[in-house]
Amino acid sequence: MRLSTLSLALAAVLTAACAFAEPSIRIRNNYDFPYKGPVVFGAAVRDGVYEGRGAKGAVSRGKVRILADVPARSSVTLDWNSSEPKLSGFTMFSRDAAVDYGLVVIPGREGQASQVPSAFSNPITTLSSPHGIVDRIDRVNGYRLVVDFTACGDSSADVDVTVTRVGDGPADAYIAFVRRVTMPQMDGVRMRWNGIVIEGTDLPAEGDRITALGHGVDWLSWKSHGRSFVATSKFTPGYTYQNSVGRWALANYFYAREQVVRDRDHLYLITEIAGPNPAQEGKGSMAVRTYAPPAIGEPVELGYRFAVCQSPTKG
Repeated sequence: MRLSTLSLALAAVLTAACAFAEPSIRIRNNYDFPYKGPVVFGAAVRDGVYEGRGAKGAVSRGKVRILADVPARSSVTLDWNSSEPKLSGFTMFSRDAAVDYGLVVIPGREGQASQVPSAFSNPITTLSSPHGIVDRIDRVNGYRLVVDFTACGDSSADVDVTVTRVGDGPADAYIAFVRRVTMPQMDGVRMRWNGIVIEGTDLPAEGDRITALGHGVDWLSWKSHGRSFVATSKFTPGYTYQNSVGRWALANYFYAREQVVRDRDHLYLITEIAGPNPAQEGKGSMAVRTYAPPAIGEPVELGYRFAVCQSPTKG
């Protein structure tokens, strides 16, 4: 699921009847099916807790985080309730579980997703506060990582990541941003890969569709300790490289490629920024240059969502 579709399905309206009225937030669902989940956006509205029928959230420092249950073709209005945002901590994972983030860079043209578990090191561990930013420079590989973490209640969290090359490095490299989920007793693992729902994490030997325009794993779900988890990601367009003076061509992929590797109690959710793409390498008008790092100073914007539910609706 593309996270950007949320902006199409739900419209948020900030209202105040007069200069002395308390502010309110209206969430409107324009589609023919209900929506239940987080709504996160930026707005210049008074900090505090906002509540309405089937919805509750908080505004803090210009960021609105609401958990809403909105029927089809309807809306809910949340009124300002108190001046101190009572933001829930990120409690969707138990004490023996964690999500770590990091960048994997393997110089040369041999790197692939199966090597990520052994190459993953020096991670950023899940932040314990409801929101926060980690800004880190990987001086060994020459990249800057900015990880912006936003929890919405205790059942959903968004992670926005910017990867920027800041130094010289090898002309060819496998580059991937990695989310490592550590959780005991994971079962029921399934994923949707380029529109195909697959049990487990092994890809089919042959496909019945063209996958070049997809981005690999659309979502991944699993169960642990009686709760159901899902992880999804945004579609991140591929970048270009200068193949001659004044001429630019596509590097690596049309979209950053999403992969999954399981290693016992670890799930490695891998966003390949640069790497192999045999289906498109040297293929006429759709040809790409593989293992091509981004240009120095060019940011790659990534986005992810985690959600958990005790008894999700089947569908």
